[in-house]
Amino acid sequence: MKFDSKAEAMAADKFAKHGATRFDSLFGVDFIDKNGEAFRAKPDFWHQQYDIYIEYKPCELNNKTSKRAAENKMHSQAMYRGGRLTRHDELLHSWSNSAYKQSIVQERLGYLNFVVCFEKNPTFKEAKFYEKRGIRWCTLASLRNYLAVMHFQKRGLAFSFKLETDEYTYSVA
Repeated sequence: MKFDSKAEAMAADKFAKHGATRFDSLFGVDFIDKNGEAFRAKPDFWHQQYDIYIEYKPCELNNKTSKRAAENKMHSQAMYRGGRLTRHDELLHSWSNSAYKQSIVQERLGYLNFVVCFEKNPTFKEAKFYEKRGIRWCTLASLRNYLAVMHFQKRGLAFSFKLETDEYTYSVA
């Protein structure tokens, strides 16, 4: 099975334990960034029983606000590095790792159908940034609970998801 990153490959067994499988297709819709530019998206995993797409992120999301802004920054980084990019550059600047992109995708599909799942808890500052963007998220450790809550919410039941960290409490009602 081909993965988009080493991190996804390493996490695949953990997702499988939660009933999620690798998803290799693009969504059947176009998404539009703030500049009106269309883009396509593909989730990393899919939980068939709960019908939820999962975007896995082993690190924080970046703040590139449009596909063009991300492409321009990636180009300038490549020029700075003599025509090549590092994995770190991709995480810091690529559109695929943008909080704005994930927000657009989640808004279009709905938080009951799409979640960003982080390897570990975001910092308080990161969590506030995601909240400002309207991103609903969970962590690998809280994925089982998140999936169950979304399953019940899809059926009209008033369950809420709550994640408590040493720094903050995050909840989705």
